[in-house]
Amino acid sequence: MTHVSKQKLEDSVDKELDEILRSTFTNLPNSEVLALLTAVFTKTELKMVKKRLGYFYLRDKGFFQDELANILKTTRQTIIRFSLQNKVITTEHKKVLFNRIKQSSLKSKLIDVIKALNEIDISRSNTRRKISPF
Repeated sequence: MTHVSKQKLEDSVDKELDEILRSTFTNLPNSEVLALLTAVFTKTELKMVKKRLGYFYLRDKGFFQDELANILKTTRQTIIRFSLQNKVITTEHKKVLFNRIKQSSLKSKLIDVIKALNEIDISRSNTRRKISPF
């Protein structure tokens, strides 16, 4: 994600911004969640947040690093970076994250679809070989 600044905020300012962040994202109706996220994040930042959430969701379902990289369209290095970040997250914060992920509207059949799609090689060279008359 884009760095706004590496300079540390004063504690009082940091606490005030934390409160603004919490109150902004608390008790949002579903119709407002995406609107708010797209107002706050760039498309690239939002895509990165989605990939990070996808990492946690799919990793919890037992997917391996190579599979995660393929499904999330990232490099293995990015998946490793997510994994390292996961190690420094407190147990309490992980519980909150996984409880929210479990409450999501994703259906269990989605995992079967993802696994099936992950096994299909749709690379351009593979498709061309099957279609080409040469």
